[in-house]
Amino acid sequence: MTLVFALALQLAAAQPIIVQQGPPSAPFAAHTAVAHVATYEERMDGRRPHRIVLTRNGEWLRQQEQGQADASGIYSNFRTNFSIMLNASASRPTYLQADQLAPGERYGRFEVTPTGASERILGERCTVRRWRRVTSEGPTWLSCQTQDGVALLDRVLYYSGAELGSTRIVALTRARVPDAAPPVEMLSWSAWTPSEGAGPNDEIVLRDATDPSNIAAEMIVRRRAGITVTIDTNVRRRSFDLRGGGVRLGYGTSPSQTGLVVSRDPIPLVDRAVSLGRHEVVLGRTCAWFDAAPGVSDAGRLECRTQSGMLLKLQTSGRAQPSITLVAVHLRIGQTTAAQMTPPESIFQWLRSESQH
Repeated sequence: MTLVFALALQLAAAQPIIVQQGPPSAPFAAHTAVAHVATYEERMDGRRPHRIVLTRNGEWLRQQEQGQADASGIYSNFRTNFSIMLNASASRPTYLQADQLAPGERYGRFEVTPTGASERILGERCTVRRWRRVTSEGPTWLSCQTQDGVALLDRVLYYSGAELGSTRIVALTRARVPDAAPPVEMLSWSAWTPSEGAGPNDEIVLRDATDPSNIAAEMIVRRRAGITVTIDTNVRRRSFDLRGGGVRLGYGTSPSQTGLVVSRDPIPLVDRAVSLGRHEVVLGRTCAWFDAAPGVSDAGRLECRTQSGMLLKLQTSGRAQPSITLVAVHLRIGQTTAAQMTPPESIFQWLRSESQH
């Protein structure tokens, strides 16, 4: 995460106050600041320095590497707790990650204390304030910002007080700037559509083995043309996962947070499942049991698969969720259509809507 820090508000006294953290891409950036474009040089713990460019326009902040000509970057909206990380090659997106907290939710809190010190950089005066996390121990940040919300110098310190890294402004322009919101044309499924190939065509519906009539805990797995879609619905979280055809998409929403990751030409997943040497018959078909998460200490996943890879039974466990067993209750062969493999349009409507605030 880059060190681009600015104060959320001005402090009138030398007493610490509690400030809510912004999006992870820019946790200390001011909620209000003058429109500007700033270039910074980052130095972190002996690594080679590099430069980033921040574009601020209203509620939006765009962060890019210096010289980045395409739409790649991190876009953050501080009012809506919404952020997007986007990688693109020419006009073709290759990676997108979006995240938004529900209203009232926050990423974290910091204790902010004036230090009484000030700096002058590029002819601009800024005041220095100290940032420390409220809920856990960690490093200390020193942030120096101007009265109109521009960060000029930020430093992160070890526990000992020695400097771990810094971000210093090297160029600044205050003016009306290009739109800092993400490009809407890359926020549609048509920009990511996978290619079709060969593979099984089927749909399996799995439900809670203790109560198969409970549709509130349901998983649907569809396979068609070399692509697999998994739709998982339970009381805690709803998710949609697509893999195959050179694309991977993962979307999840819960009462506290919504997130999406889409990547093109991802690194192929290696199936590390280990056979457990036992079999079972479900819906008249024989499946073999595998440990799909071998060596993982805080989460378990056992799958009973047919020879073609059809998932007929699933057992999951973990520290953050109760153990559950899902069993196939419906099976359809050769009837899955292309439309049933498409992500819900509501996912990309959410992206476009939040990007137009």
